[in-house]
Amino acid sequence: MLSFRYFFIALIFQFTLLSTASAHAPNENYVWLNIEAEHMYGRFEFNVNDVKKYLSIDVDAIDADRVVGVEESAAVVHSYIDRNFSLQDNLGKPIPLEWLNVGVFEDNTDFLQYWFKTEGIPPDNKVTVTNTVFLNPQDPQFNKLHRSVLVIEYNKKLNKEFGSEHSALVFTESRKTSLLDLENPPTVLSWKEFLWQGVLHIWYGLDHVLFIIVLLLTTVLRAGANGWEPLPGFKPALFNTIKIITLFTIAHSITLSMAALQLINVNIVFVESVIAFSIIAIALNNLKPVINAHAWLLVFLFGLFHGFGFASVMGDLHFRTVLLERILVMFNVGVELGQLAIVIVVFPILFLLRKSSGYQKYIVVPLSVLAIGIASFWFLQRTGIVAT
Repeated sequence: MLSFRYFFIALIFQFTLLSTASAHAPNENYVWLNIEAEHMYGRFEFNVNDVKKYLSIDVDAIDADRVVGVEESAAVVHSYIDRNFSLQDNLGKPIPLEWLNVGVFEDNTDFLQYWFKTEGIPPDNKVTVTNTVFLNPQDPQFNKLHRSVLVIEYNKKLNKEFGSEHSALVFTESRKTSLLDLENPPTVLSWKEFLWQGVLHIWYGLDHVLFIIVLLLTTVLRAGANGWEPLPGFKPALFNTIKIITLFTIAHSITLSMAALQLINVNIVFVESVIAFSIIAIALNNLKPVINAHAWLLVFLFGLFHGFGFASVMGDLHFRTVLLERILVMFNVGVELGQLAIVIVVFPILFLLRKSSGYQKYIVVPLSVLAIGIASFWFLQRTGIVAT
């Protein structure tokens, strides 16, 4: 009891003190395309880690000054963009990019900037945009969650202002070419888009999925004098599962909302390390139920950190705050639907197997041990003990 209380206080202390700000989402790169009186002008913004991962360019290894590293490697990056990004008019004629200066984003120096302009503007104000930047499934480093967002702030030719938060197009693995109306650019902030993103981020978030599965393993059991015992019927097992999952949901919804609304920022390395540790803790309790009376509190506490984990992929929407409340609600609903799908698939199987003689020996114990092994590696990796 005392040790658990100290553990809880220590986590809250770290959670409160270790904070950092971020401006751009980690799985996105950006294209600003604005229309001047006689030409188009814009910039690409890439995460420094993506440049290193996809292009094998470590700008910090080139020079201690990151800006110098960006300048020295600009030609290679420009060449990559030219191969993976193109503009065409309605006759299929290419609109080439003329490269200008480079630098880093002032609000978040982890994002590198590559400025460009084009000669002329299509008379009908329509361009076909093809964008495969970091979106090639054949690339060994490919990430299914990566997106490329095109933003239009203004059209001076038509004296129109759209604002710095107008996301006109989103490019993904399955959506690489789109027609763009420069006069009336669309907005992609649809509820379906962010609902689906929420579902994807729970399904592709292996640490969150593993945590839920480890939790579910013993929701069909109860702690007895000699360890775990099967719950007697469907209603108690279902109620126990609903209670645990609801606590987890409430907790991660709170912190997801707080982070997305920028009410609080936390150190993402610390958060991801705690998420890995949460899997270890729950899996250890599966092997021997020592935290029984306070299990609900532990689930709630870890749920808070999982919420910050979700927020790391949607909470830092620097230029999409106009509709942030709608985005937040739909993304969160998507996360819950993705989570519910896992519960619907896993719970009935565990319930049917809970009374079998080998359930604990051949399912709970091996899966918990496997989870401990995987999560321990993640923990060592995320804390820097093991190199990534």
